[in-house]
Amino acid sequence: DQKPETTGELINWGILIPQYEDGALQALLIHSLVRDFCRDQQKNEIWRSYLYSAATFYTNQIRPGVWYEIEASELLMEAEDFHSTVTLLSKVDPTLSSRGYGRYLENQYNRLVDKLDQRDLAVAKFRLGNLLWMRSDYAGALQHLQFSLEIEKRLGNRTRVGHVIHHIGIVHESHGDYDVALQQYQLSLEIAEERGDRVSVASTLHQIGNLHHKRGDRDAALHHYQLLLEIEEELDNRVGIATSLHQIGVIHQEREDYDAALQSYQLSLKTIGEIGDRAGIAASLHQIGVIHQERGDYDAALQHLQSSLKIEEELGNNDGVAISLYQIGRLHYLCGSMDTALQHYQLSLKIFKEIGDRPQAAASARQIGSLLTEIGHYAESFRYFCSTWSIFPEMQPPFTDVLTGNLSTLRAKWGKRKFDDAWLKVTGETWLD
Repeated sequence: DQKPETTGELINWGILIPQYEDGALQALLIHSLVRDFCRDQQKNEIWRSYLYSAATFYTNQIRPGVWYEIEASELLMEAEDFHSTVTLLSKVDPTLSSRGYGRYLENQYNRLVDKLDQRDLAVAKFRLGNLLWMRSDYAGALQHLQFSLEIEKRLGNRTRVGHVIHHIGIVHESHGDYDVALQQYQLSLEIAEERGDRVSVASTLHQIGNLHHKRGDRDAALHHYQLLLEIEEELDNRVGIATSLHQIGVIHQEREDYDAALQSYQLSLKTIGEIGDRAGIAASLHQIGVIHQERGDYDAALQHLQSSLKIEEELGNNDGVAISLYQIGRLHYLCGSMDTALQHYQLSLKIFKEIGDRPQAAASARQIGSLLTEIGHYAESFRYFCSTWSIFPEMQPPFTDVLTGNLSTLRAKWGKRKFDDAWLKVTGETWLD
């Protein structure tokens, strides 16, 4: 009920602190000194009731933002309601971590761990494990997840046991420990089947299929994707059906069974169109375009790839835009339109650099170098090949083997003397045949 000029004065004095979101005033905070004074004048239970009221205000916002969620968790922690605090953090964890608040969440969970009962401690440790996994600290992630698993086993919570084992498998898979990951997935699958939890069965079959695909075992991958598709159809999960059909299409495409691949992609596209998933539509259109390209139908390929690009641009998906530009560049290259191909490759490279996708940026730079070698721009080609090391210094085979082959081709066309002089100047070493 303050008059505007009085509120302005309190803000100028630093007693009230305005909070903005999207340029609009959302709330006024009281300076910590004033807040502490008010707290000291109240009995503990009265102050706790104020904390609950304030936390409820933040969590009941129509459009809750990150700031509201953080403030509510702090208020609940001050009220010493640690169960509600960890429950709230778990609820908003995916949103906060996706917006770069992973370290904040880790700190909050660590502040809670010695104040929680066993059930809530298992949840906090599980969340900590996932946060460490997200920043590639696999050893730390496994330590927290194993801790959570032991608690869930003692509590006899089979649902949570299977869930934690599933995520332990994901960590091992991310680390490249495929045998251990598969073992964990199979344990998780057994528990899900034992409980009749078809949703968890589908989730684990998806992971097992992906793992077999990574290992190059297409038969096993296809088998699990088809089992997954049956369950998704049973559950009438339209998103899951479309995803499974897409994955089955990828397997057929890799086997060069283009008719089967195209059929799967088109079924996936139809399903995605029914639910309005524009990102999924873009992905299916892209793959259909690639199929047409591999079959030599370049007009149909360009039509689908450009449609995919348009959707990615509308969605603001920079990664998808860059991938589409790269593929369109490849298509123009196959058609002999070198200048247009080069233009698309360069646009793709620019975006990959901006979003920090170093492997894709290195691949684009290498492709540009290869094209420039082909059209006789040798010095410029050399610069692009060399830039791949600065973009992605951790390159491993087979990428390094391909790049070495590109450099050897350039040396043969440019001339050994010119190439060797340039190589020595850049690396300080002599080129070895």
